[in-house]
Formats: sequence, structure tokens, C-alpha cells
Amino acid sequence: MRSTTIRQVPLCRVIYGVSIIRGLIDDPAVLDIVAHHHERYDGRGYPYGVAGAQTSLLARIVQVADAVSAMTLDRPYRRGLPPEHVIAELRRGAARGYSSIPRWSSPSSPSSRPATASSLP
Repeated sequence: MRSTTIRQVPLCRVIYGVSIIRGLIDDPAVLDIVAHHHERYDGRGYPYGVAGAQTSLLARIVQVADAVSAMTLDRPYRRGLPPEHVIAELRRGAARGYSSIPRWSSPSSPSSRPATASSLP
């Protein structure tokens, strides 16, 4: 029973987020991004469990941005991770969740190259 409750917390967070945004912005594309940014390309995300291109590219990009933010920001229980650890984690997660987003082709730091759409993780 406990695992069901733990699983419901993130689901509620997405539903509340959509409700809040819907009250402010009546744009289906924005609502789609908020509703789907916790989905994974392999279909094991939430709240709907959709896979592949069923989630918009913009929602997948926000998913990566959200992950980077979560890893780099300091938390009360831990310090933020350094950029090289974040990039390594994004690469590990590429097979599960980020596989359809273009990845950096070289292991060098993203800050050493100009930012372009093709340089996004």
C-alpha cells in the first residue's frame, strides 16, 4: 500500500501543475508540456505512461531542463552536482528517457562550445 501512495505524490504534482497553468494560460501546447514533462521515451514515466513521439519534443526538452535543474541546485539534504556529473547522468539516462533528443557528440563541456539546438543533451 505504501508504494502506491508514494507513486501518487508525483502524479498529483503534475495534475496540480496542469490545473494551475490552465488557470493562467489557455494554450494546449503549454498544457501538453506541463502534463507530459515527466514522461519517459521508454514509456515508464508518469502520469500517462506514454512512449516515444507520443510526448512532444518540447515536453521532452523541458524534461531535460527539469532534470538538470534538479541535479544542479543545492537541496537542504545535498549540494548540487557539478556539471560533469550532470552530463554523465544525462548520458546514462539517454537510453531510458532522453533517447529522442539530440545528444552532445563529444565529451567536452557544453560551455566550451557555442550553444546551438544540436548541442542540447
